[in-house]
Amino acid sequence: IVMDSPYGQLDDTHKQLVARYIPQLAEQIILMATSSQWKGPVEEECEKFVGKHVSLIHHAPTVEKESRYAKSGSDFEYTEIEEGYHG
Repeated sequence: IVMDSPYGQLDDTHKQLVARYIPQLAEQIILMATSSQWKGPVEEECEKFVGKHVSLIHHAPTVEKESRYAKSGSDFEYTEIEEGYHG
């Protein structure tokens, strides 16, 4: 199962309840979440099931606001997959 930001605008109680049951849905789950969605109740419920953390680093000729996850200066736009969580 691949899930992209399944927590949306849920409050912490509902995030925790959803996160508690996600590991039971399949043998392998890829969960994409922003740092703000992962931190707190989701991390507490899911961390013991995590086999690997990866971060997506966006590269582009220019970006509006540079950060750990968005870097400017490349000749073309691409996304790099980097092992580890950099929250």
